[in-house]
Amino acid sequence: MRSFDIRSICGPLASLFLVLALLSMTSERVLAQRYVAADATIPFSFHAGTETFAAGDYVIDSSVPTFIFIRSKDSKHFAEVPTVLFGQPVKKSEAKLIFVKRDGSYVLDALWGVLGKRRMTSELVTTSNGVEETKEVPLKYSPKTTPEPQTAAQSAQ
Repeated sequence: MRSFDIRSICGPLASLFLVLALLSMTSERVLAQRYVAADATIPFSFHAGTETFAAGDYVIDSSVPTFIFIRSKDSKHFAEVPTVLFGQPVKKSEAKLIFVKRDGSYVLDALWGVLGKRRMTSELVTTSNGVEETKEVPLKYSPKTTPEPQTAAQSAQ
């Protein structure tokens, strides 16, 4: 008859416990990420990334630091646009999309939002031929899901 040795069970259980603890800490950090979306009514057609959009109502999701997601309110049109952070967050009342007119069409160039100012990476390589016509469209954040941004001094308190 075989004898029972508790050490043969504790080794695998300890490893399993360690893996579960690490997964728990990682998932907590991922789940803690804020969902930050705003509405925008864009009264002209425009390009964002590789997509072309008609004038209309859109949801702009800027939760991910390296992308923004643009979705039409009817969910028929969608784009994921790579971005790069270039400035500090702005108040909700100052949040906006900035479009630049290039070759007769408006192109999404920047987003000023509660998580920071961002440029579309496709626009970083586009050269300007001088003065460009721009249009700004305000972003409307939901008061329930989007707190005002904090400065570094406020965060430390």
